[in-house]
Amino acid sequence: MNQDLICSSRKTTCQVGDFCCQLSTICHWQAPIFARFFTSTFQFDKTSPNSTMSTSEDLSLQFKVLNVSVAPRILQRCEELCLVHSIPAEDFIDQWLAYAASNSHALAPSVDALDRMERTELQKQPKPQPVTPQSHRMIMETTPIHTPVRQNLQVEMTESPQRVESTPLSVLSESFSNRSDAGAAVHSFGESTDFKERCSRNLSIKMHNSSVKGKYMHEKFLAKRGCLDAMSAWVVGDICRRHSLELSKEKLKQYSGEMTICGRICSQTQGKLDESSIFCEGLLEPYRGQRVKLNLNKIKNVRLFPGQSVALSGNNTKDWFSVAEAFTVAPLPPSQAPNLEETVQIMVAAGPFTVPENLLYEPLEPLLNHVLESKPNILILMGPFLDAGHPHLDDLCESFDTFFESIIDRIMQRVPGGMSVVLVPSHKDAHNHVVFPSLPYSLKRSYDNLYLAPNPFMLDVEGVVIAGSTADVLFHLGKVEFAKGAFQDRIGQIVWHIFNQRSFYPLHPPNSELRVDYQLLEQRAMLEKAPHVMILPSNFRHFAKVMENCVIVNPERLTKGSGGGTFAKIEVRAGPKDNKVCERVSCSIIRV
Repeated sequence: MNQDLICSSRKTTCQVGDFCCQLSTICHWQAPIFARFFTSTFQFDKTSPNSTMSTSEDLSLQFKVLNVSVAPRILQRCEELCLVHSIPAEDFIDQWLAYAASNSHALAPSVDALDRMERTELQKQPKPQPVTPQSHRMIMETTPIHTPVRQNLQVEMTESPQRVESTPLSVLSESFSNRSDAGAAVHSFGESTDFKERCSRNLSIKMHNSSVKGKYMHEKFLAKRGCLDAMSAWVVGDICRRHSLELSKEKLKQYSGEMTICGRICSQTQGKLDESSIFCEGLLEPYRGQRVKLNLNKIKNVRLFPGQSVALSGNNTKDWFSVAEAFTVAPLPPSQAPNLEETVQIMVAAGPFTVPENLLYEPLEPLLNHVLESKPNILILMGPFLDAGHPHLDDLCESFDTFFESIIDRIMQRVPGGMSVVLVPSHKDAHNHVVFPSLPYSLKRSYDNLYLAPNPFMLDVEGVVIAGSTADVLFHLGKVEFAKGAFQDRIGQIVWHIFNQRSFYPLHPPNSELRVDYQLLEQRAMLEKAPHVMILPSNFRHFAKVMENCVIVNPERLTKGSGGGTFAKIEVRAGPKDNKVCERVSCSIIRV
């Protein structure tokens, strides 16, 4: 068995050369990112003359990293192009990879192909002009650098204030005002409770991964591939240990016979998985990322989705892999049960917090009235607060940041000082980072009882571990999952994927609405233990159920279309460590 693969650590040894055979699958916009990774991987010294000059030796080294053999006369032609067009060797390789991928050309360049690239690409690029200190200053003064931001982030404040009065911003929503069953409990879980017995002191709240630092969305292609491989190796390692599997080390394209392999599920088509086009992409070690088509005729019950890390046993015929058994289950170890001396009450609501007709945030008022009436220990508000898809964002006459701060100030003025408030961002927020995992909100004003959490988040409240995410992973998985056989609880089976894959978002490629940074995903969105309570707002109907001794709660949204939605009240009763936390949890889903 490959011990490096199934080690408990998530680190794996990534051999760059082994992955070069996959370059043919890279689309034209990914190819430059692919080549950029090599300089950091092999620690090229950019301060030395040989690393920055466009010499044939530098070009030869770059092509060797790509596992491409190039004749000396081709190298000479490449060097000529670098000198004529003032392109460093590394940038030239980037452009060649992009050109080759876009024109379905082999990785090894030819003279004719280089000539065509020069005519169609290089000659169209403006040549860099020498800049003196004086001219450089003049350029900086006349051409300011702009950071890309969302459209209409700042609106000119010289416009007449009457514009607000002439728009639907100030018009109340008739549908929300005429909603029915306001305040009614539409779903209950656990023992019935009146939610009156609560902890009377300030709770100890510890936030995991509260500080997310460093660059994001700058990941290079091989760095992304390395993160995917490391996460898969960690999951597959647990699967192999649980089922006592020994992986075959033979290459998928070179061996026929009985094998036990591992990798990620993928497809050549977008959307829902089709049984006729399901593949397994082997890990870099030992399968060099090779793909093999799966034949699932022998399996009666299986649930698969793109990006799922699996171990498969069956018969390999080089053209396809006939699966006899699929191993996907590796339950998470539970978090330690707390010795809770007093009952903890939590209220959870997920955005949007306003109806599409206006930006008056009408649903917040009845929610805050419930908060003042119930007085929970913790109020968790999960974004989006300022939904980027709201039809009236263009009508705002102030910046998104300023408007968001006014919303939070309105909330904090109503909340009692002894109540803790946790804000969880969303990738849909117009004023926040669109990347997932999402960075915490940034506020100019600070509040003693306000906690700014990342997304996904994990809190430790007096030993009770509460986790959650605003990304609708349940809905995204449900749209693409392939299921064969009879399964009674569809939502429960989707939740199983999160625990078995040890990830808040195991789907790859992600849903089109999500911009995933895989380096952050590996660092901030992996699960090492099952929490006691997990909050997953979704477009699916609200629910609360137990999975892996963890209470999963979907409070749904505070608004549904133009009407009112729902929120959740959760109670964790006091009890000793020997009692399971899930047996001490009660939950009510209430209509706003």
